[in-house]
Amino acid sequence: MKKINNNSIVLCKGKACCPILTLNENSVTIKDDYGSEVNMTKEQALLVGIAIKELENHGRK
Repeated sequence: MKKINNNSIVLCKGKACCPILTLNENSVTIKDDYGSEVNMTKEQALLVGIAIKELENHGRK
């Protein structure tokens, strides 16, 4: 990951597929390599990691 400024960070481990996450006062924006954006509240963004773990665990049962 690479910090762009105080509010944005690039979520990247390689050369491609590097979305940018921007933290605003009450929301989070994720912009993909194609310019599409997803906006959500901070609370919703915090649930993303939990949801991924739930989906991974559900698939293994």
